[in-house]
Amino acid sequence: MKKLLSLLLTFALILSVCSAAGAQEGGGEDLPVIKKPVEISVTDDLGEPLPGVSVQLTDEDNNVLEAWESDGGKLKLYLEEGDYAVESLVVPEGYLLEAPLEVAVELTEEEQNVFVGHCSYNHTDNGDFCTDPTHVGFELYSINGQIAYCFNHCLANPNGSSQYIMQVACPDFLWDHALNKKVDETADLESQKQDLYDHVLGIVYHSRDLYNAPYNFTEAQIRWLTYIAIKSYTDCEHIAFKNYDDYGNNMYDKVTHTYQPGGTVWGSVVHHAAADNKNVEGYDAVQALSVYKEAYDYLRTCTTHPNYELYIYYPTNWDANGGGYQCLITGQPVITKKATLVVREATSVEILCQWNDQNNRNRIRPGAAGFASSLELFADGVNVTDLYRDGLIVEEHDSTYVVNFSGLPKRNDEKQEIVYTVRASAFGYSTDVSFAPDGGTIVLTCTDQILLPVNHGVIKPVRPRPIFRP
Repeated sequence: MKKLLSLLLTFALILSVCSAAGAQEGGGEDLPVIKKPVEISVTDDLGEPLPGVSVQLTDEDNNVLEAWESDGGKLKLYLEEGDYAVESLVVPEGYLLEAPLEVAVELTEEEQNVFVGHCSYNHTDNGDFCTDPTHVGFELYSINGQIAYCFNHCLANPNGSSQYIMQVACPDFLWDHALNKKVDETADLESQKQDLYDHVLGIVYHSRDLYNAPYNFTEAQIRWLTYIAIKSYTDCEHIAFKNYDDYGNNMYDKVTHTYQPGGTVWGSVVHHAAADNKNVEGYDAVQALSVYKEAYDYLRTCTTHPNYELYIYYPTNWDANGGGYQCLITGQPVITKKATLVVREATSVEILCQWNDQNNRNRIRPGAAGFASSLELFADGVNVTDLYRDGLIVEEHDSTYVVNFSGLPKRNDEKQEIVYTVRASAFGYSTDVSFAPDGGTIVLTCTDQILLPVNHGVIKPVRPRPIFRP
């Protein structure tokens, strides 16, 4: 029996290993994981931003993906396809806890499968850090309604799969570069390699210094992106700044002594750092990254938030003897998913119930608890008692009961204030009004005419009856 069990376990292990290998060979695990930008806002029921709300985002398995406190702005996340829920955990005083807001994230076919245009470059097998990074491809998402794809494919295997690495962002300042100016309805979408590299240069430290925690960049990934940035500005062989890009275009503006399209500050800082140190013994381009950091710090002061998102991929189908790779670029509309959690303002309703029954002479007046069960609450004429009975409190005083319904929404879906009324009833009593509004009074008058006799202290003798004996 033990031998049979051992054989079964071994067979199961072999099957699991084979299945994993098959999935890897088939590319199922290497397919890019596309995420979509989602903006989450928290407002009151008038549509005004509401700070101070503790919020959490959960997936369909109830895993908490994000938790934050609203500050009046919008939280931007990047989510895969699926169903999510946004829930308020703590709200400011005077507001109501709401049911979770359901958010469905879906990707259109165009957002996943559009690849046109071209921008090609070659891979070499010399192990030079300046050329190896050409295995990286890009996909740019523009918030302003345009999307630009740049994706690497091995020419020998154009349908090969690629693996999603990381998603990062780039500052607004870089939005003015040549590549982005071409991404519009009438643009020629063909782009130069230098245009793309300029964006990577900004992305390297934007991700590393500002978003390292959420994006978890590894040192290897940072090095890859950094190498691309260095390659875009240096010829690698002499560690000198390029005067011409790979297409023969002049990168150096002799009038302003700056380099394009890197921008005045960006190009100058990088150029002077490379030129001033190229003859220094032991100088390494990788060690010169501090100048990129200085340049980025300047750019960071020019913006407060990213203006577009960049998805980074690398091909898993290349090998040491691989040939050229092709970068594909296109423009395509993209819609940011918007979700708004509405936290409604709360209100309460209070009325007085006065008992006209000669100080409960007939002893049938209900107590506070019994009277509460007969009360009814109406919102714009609709009975909503069962929805808000938990917020009902009745305070009992001599001939007056104070009735209070709390935790009520102040406005309806049309942002109009809700009119609440209360109806009261009690056995043996009539009411002067059918409904009382907030702040109103209902008088309950005893209608039972069979009253108990009142003894005014008059003692009457009682004659005993004779005992009957047969």
